[in-house]
Amino acid sequence: MLLLFGAGCDQPAESDKLQVEYFWCGAVDEQSVRVTARFSGEGEVRLVMTRDSLNYHGAEYSDYQSIDAAAEGFLTFAVDNLSPGARYYYTFEDRDSRKLSNRLGSFKTFQSGPFSYTLAFSACGETASSRKVYRTIQEEDPLFYLVTGDLFYGDIATDCRRQFEQYYDSTLRSPAQSALYRTTPVAYMWDDHDFGPGNSGADADCKEDAKRAYTRYVPHYPLGFDSDTMPLSQSFTAGRVKFLLTDLRSEKRKPQYKDCQLIGEGSNFGFSEHMNWFRQELIAAKQEGLLVVWVSGIPFINYPGGPNYDCDEDDDWGGYQQEREGIIQFIEKEKINLCILSGDAHMVAIDDGTHSVLPHSDTLRIPVFHAASLDRDGSYKGGPYSHGYHPGGGQYGIMKVIDNGGNEICVEWIAKNENNEVVVNSEGVPIQYKFCRSLISVD
Repeated sequence: MLLLFGAGCDQPAESDKLQVEYFWCGAVDEQSVRVTARFSGEGEVRLVMTRDSLNYHGAEYSDYQSIDAAAEGFLTFAVDNLSPGARYYYTFEDRDSRKLSNRLGSFKTFQSGPFSYTLAFSACGETASSRKVYRTIQEEDPLFYLVTGDLFYGDIATDCRRQFEQYYDSTLRSPAQSALYRTTPVAYMWDDHDFGPGNSGADADCKEDAKRAYTRYVPHYPLGFDSDTMPLSQSFTAGRVKFLLTDLRSEKRKPQYKDCQLIGEGSNFGFSEHMNWFRQELIAAKQEGLLVVWVSGIPFINYPGGPNYDCDEDDDWGGYQQEREGIIQFIEKEKINLCILSGDAHMVAIDDGTHSVLPHSDTLRIPVFHAASLDRDGSYKGGPYSHGYHPGGGQYGIMKVIDNGGNEICVEWIAKNENNEVVVNSEGVPIQYKFCRSLISVD
């Protein structure tokens, strides 16, 4: 019996030996996973996976990959043919069967068919933070952790390639974050501060370097577009829920204002192909009888003339009314079962769909759940929110999917803080909400 798991830090790298510096996993589904790692030194490495954290017998191996100067220490291992609903532990070894880390990563594959599970999500973390909230999220043992933006606060506008390397390195070396990311699969879509400067969009100076850094550092799901010049939007399905992670940064065109009046509509999706992809994903989910969780990095409940509209704060859907109304009308016409998860605003807040739709909508409801910030000062955006809000740091959201395989699926949302307590609004009422939807596939 070989003990794979050990406490404490990795051993210091020897000058003539390969060592792993950090690693994390993502893109998990029923049978596959992606693991991205950075190594020091040169040589050949393979991924080792076991179903028993204490027993090396029966381990599974990836093919060897080479670390050389061109790779700059990075490798991504894409593994498939795994067992659904299984817990795996993983580490790395060289050609001499020497383990390159005394820490194990872990993940659980999705079950086949309908199943119940819990995910955690949040946004807006200080660069290299090791705040308690990361450990609390890890202790929740979610099926996966969804980062809805601002993994770090780089605001990168110059010296792009080197800056992105430094910010990702600092983040992934953080003890608390590293522990979370290597033991909990991550699904991640950036927002402004981890893409470019605050409120950035398609004109960001480091846009292409941001995309290159993301595809190199992040174990992401398959992208919706093949070209390097296209957005990083992606989707995946867990049970009977489809998650749409939309890149609302890299192609975003800003609205134009004069005297606080909107004179030129912008575009969050940037071009028609991106919006077409989004709508096609919605239709496919409807045909398959799935609930859609749309990750919109910026607040959806905001519009000119609304109670909290601020033309000086154009980093929400307030300046994109044609697109916003078109999306709502499409969802209503096609009868899409959809809810929205967001970060950006440094608060937890829930709306049951009362304020997210158009005035004429009698039956459509699009529930919205904001969860942030991990450790930034509090702020309030958008709204109002039917279930209230609470600003501040050390906060995250829990989403429980309750699916017994019938014609109905239920979702429970719970706002929590780093002490694993349910967060309350200004009236002392817990910020949580449960809703159910009928799921009927369309041939």
